[in-house]
Amino acid sequence: MSKATLVLCGVQQQTLRSRSGDYGCLALAGPGMRSSRYRIIAALGLASSLVWSQPASGEVTLVNPAGIAVEASGSLVMADRSRNDGEDAIIRWDPGTGDCTVVSNGTTGTGTTLRTPQGIAVEADGNILVADAAHKSIFRVNPVTGDRTILTSSSSSSFNAPTGIIIEASGDLIVSNYGTWGLIRVDSATGARTILSDVNTGSGPALGNPCHMGLEASGTIVVADSVRRAVFRVDPVTGNRSVVSDKNTGTGPDIVDPWSVIVEPSGDLVVADFRVGIYRIDGNSLRLRPG
Repeated sequence: MSKATLVLCGVQQQTLRSRSGDYGCLALAGPGMRSSRYRIIAALGLASSLVWSQPASGEVTLVNPAGIAVEASGSLVMADRSRNDGEDAIIRWDPGTGDCTVVSNGTTGTGTTLRTPQGIAVEADGNILVADAAHKSIFRVNPVTGDRTILTSSSSSSFNAPTGIIIEASGDLIVSNYGTWGLIRVDSATGARTILSDVNTGSGPALGNPCHMGLEASGTIVVADSVRRAVFRVDPVTGNRSVVSDKNTGTGPDIVDPWSVIVEPSGDLVVADFRVGIYRIDGNSLRLRPG
């Protein structure tokens, strides 16, 4: 994958389909692609090709997509923040038609309006979960009506900037808190929060600013950390932390500003780095190698 030429914010693994066939296994969205002519940025497999289209006047476009997830239908849903229309939104992109539609914003759906949507995930029943840093909340969004309800919210320092969100096999959530160097487990039914890993919970190198996360087959959590310039592995039971790759672990291009990470079926990791681009980390030997 070309490096230093892409500025990417979210990465989600999925085989996408279009009228011309399969796109491949990665879908990417990035705030560096803010121009209104970019509707969606999709990587074709692990090649460097990009797909975008220029929307007609009045069509819904992406502005500053911060997180991306895949629905069962194959459509992408994105948390789009700092929009020009002043309404942060959840946007759906149809890979078959290339069309963007608003799922939820200040005028679509009921409930508290989103302010800084960051991480996004899709539950088994199709509901969309959104981490909103400004509201210090996790929203549950109806994928049809766009109605928003708050699953959990707090003004405490331990939950002051929820950023990334992933769903465990149990259905519970793991949320990265960008402001206080920790991971929080959230009960998907009650919204109850417990600290999984932070400076006081779990052993190993401390997290700096944990951003987006991925879930390995074993249930362990991998975390992109922009301050530590590293990718961490976190035990889902003990909260113990270890470094998968940083300047002292593994070889290859430097990790500079990692924001998002996914786990490939092979166990390798793919990382979106604001400054470097896209790279792959060998999940077994812990060696960094170019994508």
